[in-house]
Amino acid sequence: MGYVSNLRANAACRLLQDTNLDLTQIAYRVGFESLPSFSRAFKEKTGKAPAIWRTETRRKAAQAS
Repeated sequence: MGYVSNLRANAACRLLQDTNLDLTQIAYRVGFESLPSFSRAFKEKTGKAPAIWRTETRRKAAQAS
């Protein structure tokens, strides 16, 4: 995966973890024109769909607290 793709994925991870923006808003903010293309790219990078990644990450953070 290229440099720009990594930047987008990292930005998406931060937004998914730290905000309550919906997935479409996050997709547009990190440079995707559609939710399906964002979801495919995100899953390719992380192995998980954005919504699942968000849920699991927040659950882990809550358990650590």
